[in-house]
Amino acid sequence: MSSVKTQNQTLIALLCVLALTGLLLFGCSSASPAAPEASGNAAPTAPAAAAEVAESPAVEAAKPSKFGLILSTGGLGDKGFNDSLYAGAVQAKEEFGLDFDYVEPVEISEFEGYQRDMAASGEYDLIIAIGFTQIDPLLKVAAEYPDQKFVLIDGDIEDVPNVASVTFRNEEMSFLVGALAAFMTTTEGYPQIDPANAIIGALGGEEIPPVISFMTGYVSGAKYINPDIDVIVDWSGTFADPAIGKEHTLSMYDRGADIVYLAAGATGLGGFEAAKERNRFVISLGSQLTSENYLAPDNSIASAGSALEEVVRQQVEAIVNGSWTPGHKSSGLVDRTMGWYREGSNVEIPDEFVTIINDLEARIVSGELVIPSTYDEVEPWLADHHYTQP
Repeated sequence: MSSVKTQNQTLIALLCVLALTGLLLFGCSSASPAAPEASGNAAPTAPAAAAEVAESPAVEAAKPSKFGLILSTGGLGDKGFNDSLYAGAVQAKEEFGLDFDYVEPVEISEFEGYQRDMAASGEYDLIIAIGFTQIDPLLKVAAEYPDQKFVLIDGDIEDVPNVASVTFRNEEMSFLVGALAAFMTTTEGYPQIDPANAIIGALGGEEIPPVISFMTGYVSGAKYINPDIDVIVDWSGTFADPAIGKEHTLSMYDRGADIVYLAAGATGLGGFEAAKERNRFVISLGSQLTSENYLAPDNSIASAGSALEEVVRQQVEAIVNGSWTPGHKSSGLVDRTMGWYREGSNVEIPDEFVTIINDLEARIVSGELVIPSTYDEVEPWLADHHYTQP
């Protein structure tokens, strides 16, 4: 059976129901992430009590009390995607007073079981699933439990009445750091860089649409600045193996890259070890709250990332205030849910480069630059777009 990790080690809630025969007292409890795992199908004592409350016209309907979080493979500690979403869940808990349970699937095959267990329990006002690879099982489970509300983050589901989905235009923030890498790789004065060779790299996890958009944005940004730059793109095939990430990153350094963009979840953590070992540069993923720059402050130039924690907070807020709606939303720089970040890095970036990257961001926000998100779009786009020094 799947297991669910819960918040609040010893939360004791007293639910009192006044009846003519006296006062009935019901005890409810949940456990914290540090506690032993509890069953995902824990006895739904709160819904049972709520049924008795509903019989009394003097008591209001139960307010939202709990949401569930199904993380992507790689789990907590990836210093990126999963950690950002968990941070958002903690923020939502503190702000709105809701508890949450979370699970950390190891294999893609586990998603459906976790989704079904949470939905079947009847405990959750909202179940949040993370990652493109949760789409197929979620479509099945959502149909089985039409009264359960779901949110899919980083995957597109439309026209399902009990599912909201949010995707990110990853190509936009990746374009910015790709442009930055193109400037940096030919700049003198850094021992980590060979300015005579314009070669950079990028490491993706699984070759799926959301990650492909990271790569296309990075390549487009670099070649927009320097059409002659060589961009090496490697795929690790996993989001959960730092050793493979280190191996791929070292391989790109051996092929001449002095900057590698890490878009591979926990696999990318190995890239930081490679950067420190070879004294080369990386560009990482992460929001301001979960920036990975601190993992190698002398070797990480910047982070690109989505404010995933804010997306979680917004979805929980909508459940609390009754404004939640199904449907798909695409989020980008214009929504201020993503960007590039320097927090945690000791690497000095010339002010001129910062100004240019910020200007490119403004042009994307305005709609002047629409960045390609698929392989087929890159070359035609680059044929019509070239950076011109102001």
